[in-house]
Amino acid sequence: MLFSTKYIDAYLSEEGIQQCELVRNDPTIKEAQIVLVSPLNRTLQTAEIVFGKLSIPFVVVPELTESFRYSCDLSRSISDKMLRFKSFDFSGVAKF
Repeated sequence: MLFSTKYIDAYLSEEGIQQCELVRNDPTIKEAQIVLVSPLNRTLQTAEIVFGKLSIPFVVVPELTESFRYSCDLSRSISDKMLRFKSFDFSGVAKF
């Protein structure tokens, strides 16, 4: 099934979280100077888990969002995300 409201802007699964935690230990992660991320929950979560311990900017860029093909590619309210991901810069995203 390509579309189900259950998966709209889904968060990472437990397996996805574990994968991010493994990547976080890669020494090259410490070389990052900025993180550009789409406004989808799973990408915000990924950035937070992988790069969250670094003191670098997180900038949300809507143009990085996947092309709509599945319901998981639809975004929910940006206002809610701004509350959840407070260290991210949402200034380039239309607030609705």
